[in-house]
Amino acid sequence: MGPNAVAIASGTVFWMGKDKFYSYLGRIDTLNCDLRKYIFNDINLTQNEQVFAGTNEGFNEGLPGGVAYGFTLSLVLVAAFAVLVLALFLIVKNKRNQMVALGLGFVLLAVIVYNRYQNMSTNEFCVFNSKQLVFVVKDNQNLLCFYKAKKDDFDKVEKLVDAYRKIYPAEVQYFDLSERNYAVNSESLIVKTTKIGVNWEVKVNSKVYALVVDYESNTSLKGKSIVMPYIESSTSYELSKGAFRAKI
Repeated sequence: MGPNAVAIASGTVFWMGKDKFYSYLGRIDTLNCDLRKYIFNDINLTQNEQVFAGTNEGFNEGLPGGVAYGFTLSLVLVAAFAVLVLALFLIVKNKRNQMVALGLGFVLLAVIVYNRYQNMSTNEFCVFNSKQLVFVVKDNQNLLCFYKAKKDDFDKVEKLVDAYRKIYPAEVQYFDLSERNYAVNSESLIVKTTKIGVNWEVKVNSKVYALVVDYESNTSLKGKSIVMPYIESSTSYELSKGAFRAKI
């Protein structure tokens, strides 16, 4: 945007581009912003020299979100915690019972921490139930997001990915399928995308998936067939029934 539209906070560089916000901490990432359209649809780019960036050190918004990400509490765990708290109030005068309650609390905490670790280390291929073609490949702490959407709909893609990352934390990279085919090497995965007609073939290591946008043109596709939500098929996985997920 301009030479002054950059700031540094908590060791990360942030700046304002011509159509979105960015950050750099070893690599460039796109920042999520609910006001992106409001800002960039009503800005005079000829006055870019007057755009300044700054920091508000009184608020560090990265830490709370980072701490919360990855936790998935089931109804059973919530109920167990409620019972544990009630039990502590009822038996607080009995030291032996206190030790039992504390032991149960430690076990519950260990289960939650283990579940979060599992979420963070999950490796999977996921195609979202969305009108736009959006799929991700999670490889430990890396999340590769491939999408085909109009420029104005990119914020919808980001919201899908943000919801996914709240359960499965990872650093995200975006790849626009409308630009070209990709061959991306991650930590332990190789992801290749190939456009065949209007459809897509995705290869994750040795596994092949066919993403069907137009069912009439899918005859040459290989692998597990996954059709968009607006397509009905008795032989393929229908995204209208929910996101397609496969462990890697």
